[in-house]
Amino acid sequence: MGPYTLIPHFTFEYYKQGYEYLDEINNAWVTGGSVETKETNFDVGLGLNYEADEDVILVGDIGFWLNNFETTYKDVDPVDTTWKNKDKMMYLPYFRLGIDADVFKWMDFRAGVVKQWQKSTYDPFGDSKVSWSWAETMTYLGAGFNWGNFTIDAAINTDFLENGPYFISGENDYLTEMVSLKYKF
Repeated sequence: MGPYTLIPHFTFEYYKQGYEYLDEINNAWVTGGSVETKETNFDVGLGLNYEADEDVILVGDIGFWLNNFETTYKDVDPVDTTWKNKDKMMYLPYFRLGIDADVFKWMDFRAGVVKQWQKSTYDPFGDSKVSWSWAETMTYLGAGFNWGNFTIDAAINTDFLENGPYFISGENDYLTEMVSLKYKF
């Protein structure tokens, strides 16, 4: 497709884990109950890479994501009691746009934005379901610095750019959120 590359993606994840805990009753250790956690994730979408120039790539992605999380608690003593916490989250749809470009031979520029419409449902004891929805926009800004075999890659904290340093805003924001150092041997 020339400078365009379509990238369909699909993710399915399921896990289940649990444990039993002990209680001391009449100077003896007995099973007091159990906790079991189950989670299911489902994500499907379509990405697009566009090579705008030899040193510039634009990326886009659209899709939806569903997450179900359930925890079951069971107490043995004093009575056999079971209750569940259920949490369901859905992004329908999400959009992602980004750019990665060489600015200078020694510096790369990266930026991106994610827009997602979310719906969350929480049912803490199986009898009091609460739901809410909202739209969220997240922005990302980053830079890479290359000197021979040495690379520093940093994601700039956008809150720091909006608020400024502590002595101006009173906010405890750091300049960077993530920094990686790499040396190629």
